[in-house]
Amino acid sequence: MAARLPPIKWAQRKDKLFLTIEIRDIKDEKVELKEPNILIFSGTSDGQAYATELHFFDDINPAESKWTKIGLHLAMIIAKKESKPHWKRLTKEDTRHQNISVDWDKYVDCLLYTS
Repeated sequence: MAARLPPIKWAQRKDKLFLTIEIRDIKDEKVELKEPNILIFSGTSDGQAYATELHFFDDINPAESKWTKIGLHLAMIIAKKESKPHWKRLTKEDTRHQNISVDWDKYVDCLLYTS
């Protein structure tokens, strides 16, 4: 059985990304953050395998990043390598990913954000 792409929500600040992988009751999860800008995730839920590999828009700092299972999903705080203006998008590819959406609960307008 082929692995499905997990639903991912994201938001950002100048120095970090907030990612939520929205899969209920994740088991056997593996999260790997690699420099310069790669996230590799795999896990299962209800017998279904999920996997993805993201190449972020810019460089990340894996040593300063963390993740945990919270309730029904996996939450990540991924440190950006440098505190810069907000990224135009999450991934290097300039294409729409059907499984990735903005996390409006954590969204802050970059024009209004001053700290």
